[in-house]
Amino acid sequence: MTVNTGAQFNSGQVVTVNIDLASIAANTTVDVAVALPAGTMDAADRAKFIGAPALNHGLLVQGCHTPGVDTFLMRVSNVTAGALDAAAIAFDFLILRRA
Repeated sequence: MTVNTGAQFNSGQVVTVNIDLASIAANTTVDVAVALPAGTMDAADRAKFIGAPALNHGLLVQGCHTPGVDTFLMRVSNVTAGALDAAAIAFDFLILRRA
């Protein structure tokens, strides 16, 4: 078996972003664009969801993907039987910077 350890990360920082999710239909998954302050992230870096204490019950953050310069996509699912329209709330992310 071969294990690929990948690139090493040399630093990380926690970033809080206020996001107003659009209405998400029942049993639907959407990708939400997240914009960060300039200089926070490069395309080789990674974003990890930490938490959003005020997030509506039934909305699940599955993770982050497709990093770019100061931006990435956050995948959110509504696992309820009805549409959910969350208010703007604070989301915390860990930005891992590559060496």
